[in-house]
Amino acid sequence: MKILSSLRKPYLASFLAGVVLFVSCKQEALIESPEMSFHYEIFETYRGARFKVDVPKNIFDMPEEQEKYQRIINIINQDLGSDISLTELDKNRIQSVVLKNRKAISLDDLLNNTDKNLIAEFENNLRQGDFDSALKKFEQNVLALKVDEVDFERYNEFANIIRLVESQEPGFFTKGLFSRDPCGDAILSYTLATLALGSCGFVPILCYIAIANKVRTFKNMIDACGNA
Repeated sequence: MKILSSLRKPYLASFLAGVVLFVSCKQEALIESPEMSFHYEIFETYRGARFKVDVPKNIFDMPEEQEKYQRIINIINQDLGSDISLTELDKNRIQSVVLKNRKAISLDDLLNNTDKNLIAEFENNLRQGDFDSALKKFEQNVLALKVDEVDFERYNEFANIIRLVESQEPGFFTKGLFSRDPCGDAILSYTLATLALGSCGFVPILCYIAIANKVRTFKNMIDACGNA
């Protein structure tokens, strides 16, 4: 009875109401203002481990046909235990290289305006400086846009993949990216588009590492983008 009587006291009721209000406000604040920051668990986990897949030279010397790139995919999956595949984007672009006059799927069709603007700015920063500085600016640009959690995670995965590629091939995004005509930013756009098209199966982290190897080994095909 003493417990019941104490619960009837005004000061206790006020205290409990205050606790409920505080917790409710705190939870609401967390929902309305999630704090986003780029994280690189994928990169940090594998930066010191063996994750670069070596493809035999005789396969790279094969004609630019689908069989060549399917064999590269098979080697990546066998080596890593991943399950990525050739996407419709890959097949279409391979055909555009083989037939020359076939219209390729435009990477622009697979990216929204925010994607395009971020990549254009990233490309410009890569031209003017080093990879780390350009990536840091990319992070700042994404955070300034206050994108939703789904888009933010996509950009975070993109950042992990390009860091993996750059660690496998130092200078990949600076020395080699803009040395060929006609579209130096094709690899950046291709990487972001591939995230939406690639199936990651039951072990997503393997998918990101496999995509990093795919981007690195598909470079010549991606570069041959024409005006797509």
